[in-house]
Parts: sequence; structure tokens; C-alpha cells
Amino acid sequence: MNVKYLLAGAVALSATPAMAQTFTGPRVEAQIGYSSTTFDGTIDGDKSSSKLETVPYGGEAGFDVQLGDTFVVGGYAGVLFGGNKVCDEVFGLDELCAGTGRTFTVGGRAGVPIGDALLVYGKAGYSNTRLKASYEDFEDILDDVSDSSSMDGVHVGAGFEVAAGTTGAYVKGEYTYTMYNGGDGVVEGADISSDAHRHQALVGVGFRF
Repeated sequence: MNVKYLLAGAVALSATPAMAQTFTGPRVEAQIGYSSTTFDGTIDGDKSSSKLETVPYGGEAGFDVQLGDTFVVGGYAGVLFGGNKVCDEVFGLDELCAGTGRTFTVGGRAGVPIGDALLVYGKAGYSNTRLKASYEDFEDILDDVSDSSSMDGVHVGAGFEVAAGTTGAYVKGEYTYTMYNGGDGVVEGADISSDAHRHQALVGVGFRF
């Protein structure tokens, strides 16, 4: 074989970009952000609404598969901490407080890679958040009540992920909206119902193996 043809072939191969599977494989990440949860409640027909703002932090693990250079699909599971509470006065000096604790999430995402470094995606899944509630009567007419339970909900969101070089590291930004199932009950003879929804923005730093 003529040497010039061999050299020409080597140059052509080196100039042909290989399809980079940037967004394929297992990943883990740390997260922190801002969360605003609104509780809409009714006590014996009287409506009330309270907003709870927190700084959630935690992590997520997932696995993605890049299909050619046009589509990415994957799944994830995560946990966030950083609870807080908000209180409102009801029935004179009585105080009703609601707060959140840890949140578990699991779901799937699908996105479109833009080049080898940027992924734009949408996500949807299941959320479970710990809810803490208390009712305190400062006039000692009714008994004080406190309880905790879990709220189930569904979430949808969108975000972007940017690969940091070829090391497997990446950074991301994400927005998620969660709608929680409402609850109904009776506390000290009062009919109580509630619903909750959450707006959440997170940033993350992770590594893909």
C-alpha cells in the first residue's frame, strides 16, 4: 500500500468526530436550592393559606442512556432535607402550625443533548414528604395536638445539565413543581381539610461513572 494513502486515511480518521456518550451511565450528585410550599386549608368552612420557604439540601442518584446523538432517557431517586414550619392564628389566640421534613423522590427523565456537553431535559415522578402539624390553644380551652404524617404527590419539572470536561463531572440547574394529595380530618371537633403544592429550584454538582 502506498504510504501517502495510509497517511491520508489516518488523517481522515483523526478528523472524524467520534460519537461521545457523554450522558450515558450511572451518576450521583449533591443538591441545594430554594423551596416554597403553600398549604391551603379549611377549618369548619374558614379558608386559610400559608406559605413555607425552606433551603433544601440532599442528593440524587440516577442512570441515563444516550440513544444516538438525539435523545437521552433515564431514571432517578433522591432525598432532600431542610425542614421549616409556618404558623397562623385561628379561633382567637389558637395557633395552627404546619411544617415539612425530608422528601423522597423517584421518577424518570428524558432529554435532548445539545453537542457533547449540554443536556436539556424534562422529568416526572413520585414524591413523598414528611408533614408535621400542631394545634396549640393558649387559652387552655382545647387540648393541644401535634402529629406527623407523610404526604404523597406527583412532580414535574425541567432542567439542564452541563458536562465539565471529560472527567465525568457535571453541574445542573432544575425547576420542579409538586402537587400533594389533600387530607381531611377532625381535630377537637373541627373539620379540617388541606392541600399543598411546592415550587422548587435546585442546583447540583455530580459525577457520572
